Amino acid sequence: AHYYYDEIAAQVDVPFINLIEVVAEALSRDYPRARRLGLLGSTAIQSIDLYGSGLVGRGIATVFPSPPRQAEVMDLIRAVKANAAGEDARAIVDQAGDDLAAQGVAVVLVACTELSALGESGHRSLPLIDAADLLAAAVVDVARAGAAS
Repeated sequence: AHYYYDEIAAQVDVPFINLIEVVAEALSRDYPRARRLGLLGSTAIQSIDLYGSGLVGRGIATVFPSPPRQAEVMDLIRAVKANAAGEDARAIVDQAGDDLAAQGVAVVLVACTELSALGESGHRSLPLIDAADLLAAAVVDVARAGAAS
């Protein structure tokens, strides 16, 4: 849905939160020096450049794991969807994070709810933020603002 944000927002009369803006604001607030954001998400997000197109104007480049590591991330996403994530899920996330660290990223974004479903996970050496957590907090903020008015 966030790929179609402009079209959807123009058609509805309720608040529609722009996830890319929420992520950009969190990066500016919490990681103001970050210029390279690692993404753990589906290859579809990579193909449509969902985050890159919204962050490049803020001076932030988006980086995905190398193709072999991205393939492992996709296999993990499929396994989570099938309720079949194995004991190696943590290692796959860590290895993808290592790959991103080697590419010079400053922070990693979990950009796929299937990976969010794995629970609280970080990386050994990089800060990790979760787009689903950021979006949930933004929804609460909008709801509270609406209740106060």
